[in-house]
Amino acid sequence: NRDEVGAKMFADRLLRHVDEDLVVHTELEQVLKASVSIGYAQYAGEGARAFYGRADKALYDAKRSGRARAVAAIKLAAQ
Repeated sequence: NRDEVGAKMFADRLLRHVDEDLVVHTELEQVLKASVSIGYAQYAGEGARAFYGRADKALYDAKRSGRARAVAAIKLAAQ
């Protein structure tokens, strides 16, 4: 599915940009590196609570799998 491929490409690009950027904290005189975890879902016509629940589960799956990960939510079965 083109939308899924596009979402994956966007998430990977965001991960790469965050990984490449450094944050300079002038008061502490330190350079900090950040990472993100991303969970994303494709809307499948379900209610908002179910949709956000799937995306939220994907986010926590990404966090559990390590730093700087993007995880797609499990698709809903055809109804």
